[in-house]
Amino acid sequence: MSEPRIESNHLRVFEALYRRERLQDAAEELGMSVSAVQRSLSHLRLLWRSPLFVRTGKGYAPDAKAVALYPEVRALLAGIDRLTGETGFRPSEVSRTFRIALVDRGVEAFLSPVAAEIFEEAPGVSLALRTVELDFWEDLRSGELDLVLYPGRADEMPSGYHAQALPTEEFVVVVRPEHPLLQRARDEKRTIALTELRAWRRIQVQTGSNAFVEREGAPGKSAVESAGSRTVAVWTPYFLAATELARRTDCYLIAAEANARAWVAEGKLAVLPTDPLARNFTPLLIWHDRLNGDPALQWLRGKILAGARRR
Repeated sequence: MSEPRIESNHLRVFEALYRRERLQDAAEELGMSVSAVQRSLSHLRLLWRSPLFVRTGKGYAPDAKAVALYPEVRALLAGIDRLTGETGFRPSEVSRTFRIALVDRGVEAFLSPVAAEIFEEAPGVSLALRTVELDFWEDLRSGELDLVLYPGRADEMPSGYHAQALPTEEFVVVVRPEHPLLQRARDEKRTIALTELRAWRRIQVQTGSNAFVEREGAPGKSAVESAGSRTVAVWTPYFLAATELARRTDCYLIAAEANARAWVAEGKLAVLPTDPLARNFTPLLIWHDRLNGDPALQWLRGKILAGARRR
């Protein structure tokens, strides 16, 4: 009986399954059926005399043999692509769903501005969005998520994770256009002191990731927020709800300047001129080492970063 031969399509199945850890996801990325991926996997198992991937509750995890082979397979595929003039990735040919975790203001600030461009270049791409939870590190590692948009410092990533910093954002105070404080600032031609805000109640957006932010020392509390929870009228995990509440009450909201500009342009809210808030933050695009060389994810990150820089 002749020895099984190795072909580039088998190597691409190995490389995709290693990164995605799910037969269905690997098949979608490669434009193959699940049964075709299974046949290639069976061929590779026979060739390399190893299971290569072991079933888990969430998909397929690489075994020690697969981990050792992965760098060599990547190098072989890169060489094949150079010889054939292929880039290994064409957006127009991709059929894939990217799983991204972020807060709803992140959709408005970072995804909406580039969504049309993404879908025009890659009509087969879909975006599955979910809220950020405290266990997003494990979800990135396991393949439940491909990308997380989250504030922090790119130089403080845990081992095995990577981050791309987006432009740093400042926080501002927003209120309804007819708010008495805004009228006071206009009449007296001055900024509002932060201590004056303590007489007014605020809307606090509190997402599932807030506890991690505070623990890791990401954006610190402003002088206003240090006044204590007695000034909070509403806690909500949704920025959309927060803007509607601010628009219909005399409560104020502390928000990222990029979002505030959009709300002002829509006539929903106005930026209250105040003393500077001692607070800013840097949004990060975070991904696991498992997808670090993924050209499709590199393309998507590039689109989001370019859109953020154009604002």
